[in-house]
Amino acid sequence: MNPRKVFLISSVLLFIISLGVIAQDKYIPKENEELYGTWTNEQYSDSISYQAQKMVVTADGYGWYHMISDSVTYEEGRYEIDSKWTDAEGNIWYRIFCTATTGNWKDYKGQWLIELSKSATVWECTWTFLSPSVEFDPAYWPKEINRSVWSHNIRYRTAE
Repeated sequence: MNPRKVFLISSVLLFIISLGVIAQDKYIPKENEELYGTWTNEQYSDSISYQAQKMVVTADGYGWYHMISDSVTYEEGRYEIDSKWTDAEGNIWYRIFCTATTGNWKDYKGQWLIELSKSATVWECTWTFLSPSVEFDPAYWPKEINRSVWSHNIRYRTAE
């Protein structure tokens, strides 16, 4: 066979194999991710802490509600799970890219580091806030759950 054809075929095969390896690294969400559900914290008052009392997370995105009793969101968004893992204590961790699609922060982005308790009933999170012009970047991931920053929040699963 002609060396040029061998090189071309080899290059194409290498490219296809590389795509397969990259695709395997992308997290594919389950139908029943532990992340999905209604998460609340009665102590939050959006005007004081910049935190909504209620957040609903589904496979389609998230919605924030000022008060637990509200039935209309003040912000909605979409997200992509970048990665998920379980630590030695059984807590479930997520790294998530988010983009607000409605509300005052429309088009703004965030990179969330979320820790769910082993029982998946407590949500603790810190995120990095990004303007619309900034692209998602692994360098922006929070390195830990930092309770001393404004973006930290804790929520509790609610049966709803």
